[in-house]
Amino acid sequence: MGRRRSINRFHQPIDNWDTSAVIDFTKVFEGALVFNQPLADWDIAQVTGMRRMFANAAAFEQNLCPWKNNATLNTNMFVGTNCPFAGTPTANEFCVACPAS
Repeated sequence: MGRRRSINRFHQPIDNWDTSAVIDFTKVFEGALVFNQPLADWDIAQVTGMRRMFANAAAFEQNLCPWKNNATLNTNMFVGTNCPFAGTPTANEFCVACPAS
């Protein structure tokens, strides 16, 4: 119960974290109701799992288009968020509309 209460209020800048060795981000921000920080500069080259990464993070609506060609296993990644394109990302929609690459 304590973890859920803490994640509900989590909204700290973490864009400078070294994520180069992370393999799995599954459900990491799930339920973080107020979290809406930029993460597009994170190194996700090693990541193989992002399922429900931001599920029900209701305030989240960041541009993660730089991830679109590297992200894998991202089923329902943005479901329950404030993203204009919530749910499972596509080639041109990764929370927001992405420019053609």
